[in-house]
Amino acid sequence: MTATLHALPATTTMTAEQALQSALALNPADVLVLGYDETGNLIVRSSRMSRRDALWLVEQARMHVTQPMLADYAGGNFD
Repeated sequence: MTATLHALPATTTMTAEQALQSALALNPADVLVLGYDETGNLIVRSSRMSRRDALWLVEQARMHVTQPMLADYAGGNFD
């Protein structure tokens, strides 16, 4: 796995199919899919990935998401 990050369009109106198609357009080598079904049950699927690798990927995503928030807090922006 590499450290290169491809930002996908962030929107709250994108359907699951649209989000998956957007990700597939980047030709990923491997994926980790997290979601919920209609009844709220967690769905986890991955390709050629151990649980250890999946956890590493989740942690990379967490750091990517929290870094801008930490910079905002350091600058006094608490919204």
